[in-house]
Amino acid sequence: NAGAKVTSNETAILASRSIGTGMKVFGGLRMNQFKATIDRPFASYKYELDTGTSTGFTIGAAYEVPQILLRASIQYNAEIKHSKAKEIETISTGALAAVTPDDMVAPSSMIIKLRSALSPRMLAFANWRSSQYSKFKVTGAVGGSLYEPTSGTDYTLGVALKVNDNLNVLVGTAKGQSTDDGSPTVNALAPFKGTSTNFLGASFKVNDSLELNASYSLSTFGDAIAAVPPANAAPFTDNKGSRVSIGTKISFW
Repeated sequence: NAGAKVTSNETAILASRSIGTGMKVFGGLRMNQFKATIDRPFASYKYELDTGTSTGFTIGAAYEVPQILLRASIQYNAEIKHSKAKEIETISTGALAAVTPDDMVAPSSMIIKLRSALSPRMLAFANWRSSQYSKFKVTGAVGGSLYEPTSGTDYTLGVALKVNDNLNVLVGTAKGQSTDDGSPTVNALAPFKGTSTNFLGASFKVNDSLELNASYSLSTFGDAIAAVPPANAAPFTDNKGSRVSIGTKISFW
């Protein structure tokens, strides 16, 4: 069976400074790495990529009014070019010589966040994010174009309610939409057009040292036609996904 896996690891080091009543600026370094493995047994082909770690920057500003839990922020993450990436292609006759691609660019993004108290027990929040993936491409000298993600935007809306001193609940919705490039098909590694997600979460404070957290989300994936060989016309319809998260928070005094 054919298979593919593309992963990204990122670590950020940020610092902030107050510049006036309620105003802050922040920024720092981001360290990013991509890895990819793509297998096509039917063609006796395998592709492996390791970009190594490269750095970029983050910059942003925030405005806060603690009395009403208001916080509005904007953040820009610069693209990160991986100039020392290594890719290896293996075909039926063996592994080819490793090469350094010139198109490994981690996407830039813009993030806007807003939250505010609606009442002493209720908090509302909204997040918006735009990611520019158009410069990130996974391409092999033999395998050709393997993965070309599209840019897109995501937004999240929700409210949080403090039921009592121990219990808090959260409910919200999120939507992701890729930029329409006019193509009749989508990439086989992301065979859908947009997502819609509804989520519910809660936290319960057992005592001063222990807090329990749980959440559930249900996502609907937009129908699309995936470019899967040999016909490049594999329908992807009526698909959903769910996620359950359970965690604990322990405080040490």
